[in-house]
Amino acid sequence: MNDPLLLQLRIRDKISDEEAEILVKSFTAQRYYAADQDIVAQDSRPTSSQLLMEGFAGRYK
Repeated sequence: MNDPLLLQLRIRDKISDEEAEILVKSFTAQRYYAADQDIVAQDSRPTSSQLLMEGFAGRYK
């Protein structure tokens, strides 16, 4: 598999083909956010996790 995330993970850790397959299947869709756009709004109840693949994110109130 040539997934960029898996390539980076394999630099640091041993990941079996079975584990890699499970990881790839868990990625459902990519979302793109503009600068200054909220990823998770305050007091919301997210039903999924977000993985930041590129860029920076911060918290604020």
